[in-house]
Amino acid sequence: MAEGAGTNIVLVKGQKLYSPPFQDGALEGITCDSVKEIGEELGFSFAYQSITREELYLADEVFFTGTAVGIIHRLSK
Repeated sequence: MAEGAGTNIVLVKGQKLYSPPFQDGALEGITCDSVKEIGEELGFSFAYQSITREELYLADEVFFTGTAVGIIHRLSK
């Protein structure tokens, strides 16, 4: 998983945020950068790493970010 249609995907697991790295085909997203900064201010760590389908299923939360859509959030559990 690298991105949505014009959006970045962010996975939440505990106090950690993950988003795929640019070399996986992810966008260099301005809104994702803002989520990274805000998350770190709130005590979350942030890492760019490849995300598998299994990790999406096991995540606490998953959301998309994008300039046109803002942040689209849906609880996974």
